[in-house]
Amino acid sequence: MQTTFELNTKEIGLDFIEIIKGTFKNKNVKITIEEMKQTDESNILKKFKAAKPIIIDPSIDIRALIDEASDPKISFE
Repeated sequence: MQTTFELNTKEIGLDFIEIIKGTFKNKNVKITIEEMKQTDESNILKKFKAAKPIIIDPSIDIRALIDEASDPKISFE
């Protein structure tokens, strides 16, 4: 079994060790620690979380759009 934890050092405490012990009960484990560089994906996620919510015009019938897109007679090419 293999598990990857991505977290900040501020989040490492005794609770974290207990999680590891509970996950790998009575097994030998190898712990490797490497510094993570911030990726473009994490930057995109931060921007997404900071973005304002999307407001959809209430006059648009979303259900009809979904039904139309699900119609097997319609092909999107």
